[in-house]
Amino acid sequence: MGTVYATCHCCGRARRSTLAAMVLRLNDRDFLRLLGARGVAIEVVDGRVWITEDGRARDSFLGAGARYQVIGDGLVLVGAERASELRVLR
Repeated sequence: MGTVYATCHCCGRARRSTLAAMVLRLNDRDFLRLLGARGVAIEVVDGRVWITEDGRARDSFLGAGARYQVIGDGLVLVGAERASELRVLR
């Protein structure tokens, strides 16, 4: 199981990405971890994912073509139920 982080760990310091959009491919059981992502949209291009956001009572399950808007600044986990492609938009 792998992990994809939304920060750059170059030069010994974590940096936030300044990209307006990125496309990520998650393998089965991989996950994306986001912090301070209020306003970020997550679009499922292909596959199926679950999303857990700190402060929300329930997980969201999204298939291809669905979109999720992050509303808080807490931890957001996006897990792939199978190989999936995501578009993350700021």
